[in-house]
Amino acid sequence: QKNKLAIKELVNRFWAVVDQVLADKGEKTLESRSRIPPIRPKGTYHDLNQVLAAVNETYFNGELTCRITWSNRVGGLSFHSMRKDPLTGEDFHLISISKGYDAKNCPFYAVAGVVYHECLHVVIPVEERNGRRVVHGRQFRQREKRYIYFDEWIKWHKEVLPRNIRAMRRGKEL
Repeated sequence: QKNKLAIKELVNRFWAVVDQVLADKGEKTLESRSRIPPIRPKGTYHDLNQVLAAVNETYFNGELTCRITWSNRVGGLSFHSMRKDPLTGEDFHLISISKGYDAKNCPFYAVAGVVYHECLHVVIPVEERNGRRVVHGRQFRQREKRYIYFDEWIKWHKEVLPRNIRAMRRGKEL
């Protein structure tokens, strides 16, 4: 409890200094102090910005606007979330891709498949049916199967990704 209070006080002092520095420069103070994970699209083997650009151009006519990063989670989950930019205050879509895909044994089509899947979450909103959230509804599944390497990606996702994640948890290099 004592440590939590000390950390909270330290964080508050930090933001007070940030606000003071911005005010001294004549700039607007930050509206949001929410945590945004560092956005790191360049991995060891794959650059997510390049993958996103290719998927966006091929499947969304270049109209999709979002940011992409490698996930900080050790688990195998890739996900989409809404975030607020602390500098501009604007909402943006953030796609986080599992680090299990940033491996020597991961082909480009697998990374592109998961990026395409997460992009669909940006385009197709969650439905509400009978009081339940439907994330992967009929329209979502139909569009997901339009991915040219869908079968190959799903096979890689089910067979190789779990091995990569187990290796990551053991601290082995992918």
